[in-house]
Amino acid sequence: MTITRIAVALRLAVAVLQLHGTPWISSNYGLGHLFFPTNGSAPEIPLFEPAYVSRTFITANVASVEPPVVSEARIRGKNPLVYALGVSLMELVYGRLPALAKSSELDPQGNETPNTEMLVAVRLLKQIRDDEPGNYAHATASCVHCEFGYPYDHSLDDDQFRAKFIERVIIPLKEDYDAIASARGRVSGYQCN
Repeated sequence: MTITRIAVALRLAVAVLQLHGTPWISSNYGLGHLFFPTNGSAPEIPLFEPAYVSRTFITANVASVEPPVVSEARIRGKNPLVYALGVSLMELVYGRLPALAKSSELDPQGNETPNTEMLVAVRLLKQIRDDEPGNYAHATASCVHCEFGYPYDHSLDDDQFRAKFIERVIIPLKEDYDAIASARGRVSGYQCN
């Protein structure tokens, strides 16, 4: 786990918490929707303050393009946005999930299906426990399965669900960030209240 990866993971989770229910974030939220300005002299190094959620607005004059395959879990999941965050956390580690699909996770012609992303995510949940710190793996699994215990209202507008999301995703990611930062002699700029 690198300080950059955990910082981006924490930013993604905080963005979900802060922007859910707004037109700026939807269930197809992922790594491609978060923009970090960079220093012109070192464009490969993102400046972590501030981060922006990138939103594309479609105009009437734009020709339609072939829509991407949308995961069934993003359509029918308990909370598609939280699931999308889990997928993004996995993609920070492994890269784009459909690109890692086995032939059994694709259609007979080898193309991505609406279940491909979910099948790959569930398979990789077993591997992420070995590859990443426990908090990161636990936060990722909680998001992919949207398992936060009671109540069964899986909306971030629900105070109890939001509290569980903070407890099982934000705080563990913050703890990993703080552990890595303190090991590197850095001071954390995140506050979780």
